[in-house]
Amino acid sequence: MRLNGKVAIVTGGAGGIGRAITRVFAREGAKVLFVDINDEQGQALEQELAGSGKFLNVDLAAAGSAEQIRDAALAAFGKLDILVNNAHASRQAPLLETTQDMFDLSFNTGFYPVVHLMQACHDELAKTKGSVVNFASGSGLDGMPTQASYAAAKEAVRGLTRVVANEWAPEG
Repeated sequence: MRLNGKVAIVTGGAGGIGRAITRVFAREGAKVLFVDINDEQGQALEQELAGSGKFLNVDLAAAGSAEQIRDAALAAFGKLDILVNNAHASRQAPLLETTQDMFDLSFNTGFYPVVHLMQACHDELAKTKGSVVNFASGSGLDGMPTQASYAAAKEAVRGLTRVVANEWAPEG
C-alpha cells in the first residue's frame, strides 16, 4: 500500500478520472476527501470506499470553497499530504462562437480553484512535505479545434504549476 497513512483531496472525485483516482488512492491506503457536485455519484462512492473516503459536495467556483475543502479534510483526517486538482467544466465551440460565459465557466471551475486550493492548502502540505497534482491537457498543446476556453484554462494551470513548483521546491 504505497499511500498508507496519507491524506488526499481530489477535486472532481466522484466521476470519470477523479473517481478512478479516488478509488486507487483508497486502495493504496490513503484517506481521501473527494469533492464533487454530483450527490448521487459522490454518496455511492463514499459507501463503496467504506471509511477510506469522505464525499464533500462543494461548488469549486463559490467564494470560500478552498478553505471549506481544506478544513473538511483536516476535520475528517487530521492532516493533508496530497492535493489533486482534477475538476474542470467547460463548453466547446469554435473560437468565433466562444462567449465570455464559456471562458468564465472554464476558468472558474478549472483554473481559479487550482489557485485558491493551492493557496489554502500550502501550509498543511508544507507540514507533511506533501504533493500537488494539477491536471492540464493536450488540448492546449495540440491546439484542438473548439477547445479555446478549455485549452486556455488548462495552459494557465500548466504555467501556474511550473511557477509554484519552483517557488515551493525549497520547502520540500
